[in-house]
Amino acid sequence: MPELKAVYNVSEQVEPSSAKPYVILASSTDSGGSLWKGLRYPIEVSLYVDKTSPEQLKSIADSITETLNNQLLEDELNDKWLTLYPQQSVAEAIDEGQQAIKRTMIFTVICPRPLTAESQVTSDEWLTAIAAWTRELLGQEWSIYSGAWPLQPSVPAVMWRVSEMGITPKGTSSFEIQKRMTAFIQGVDSDQEHAALLQLLEALGTSTRLPLNQADRRYLTVSEPKVNSKVTANGYTNQGEGPLTVTLSGRTNRQPAGTEGPLMQFVHYEPNLR
Repeated sequence: MPELKAVYNVSEQVEPSSAKPYVILASSTDSGGSLWKGLRYPIEVSLYVDKTSPEQLKSIADSITETLNNQLLEDELNDKWLTLYPQQSVAEAIDEGQQAIKRTMIFTVICPRPLTAESQVTSDEWLTAIAAWTRELLGQEWSIYSGAWPLQPSVPAVMWRVSEMGITPKGTSSFEIQKRMTAFIQGVDSDQEHAALLQLLEALGTSTRLPLNQADRRYLTVSEPKVNSKVTANGYTNQGEGPLTVTLSGRTNRQPAGTEGPLMQFVHYEPNLR
């Protein structure tokens, strides 16, 4: 948009002397409900032109909508976002503080998803264990998913995903595996989501271990449960995590593939060495 002198985020300080025309971007409240978290993100685009040049308002606003409408964008996580512009979302006002005429347009940014349901992760017994623990804690009313949301998840629901993994040698044959788990919560309203978040956090905070296989008396160590305060309006942090994370760790005596030492095939003994 060569007509614009600058594009600002709503958190940036814009002075009355700033060169016009310019645009200020701000997030808007999504009225679509929690089922749209991560899929729809309204953005307010406020255009400011000088009070002495009101004729610029319509021409530049039309250019902005033509440029952004039906535009496919990509973020730093390689997610694709489609911008749509509903024609009725227009508001004009005079901003005396900025000595400008302002037109605000609300664009809806949506993240297209495949129409096939993503499969649940069943091969990771750690995910299965924390999913079973969560179901027992919250009750049968809650649906618990592992690894990915289905196309149409039941509500209320919690989805656990592995966000980080690591392994640390402990001696010559023992290893400690660490997995950072993150939870995403969808409730019928924000109050139910908040209550479930607190319940999970308190239970993890007072637990030192989580059952992996009670028949074999195998348990996982629970550490660092915390709430992510920097979750955006789409329900994710910038690192792709949900509002709750916890680290699980456990030891294993099995060496990872490819780390086995050379095998001794035979021993030769010479008794007369000098």
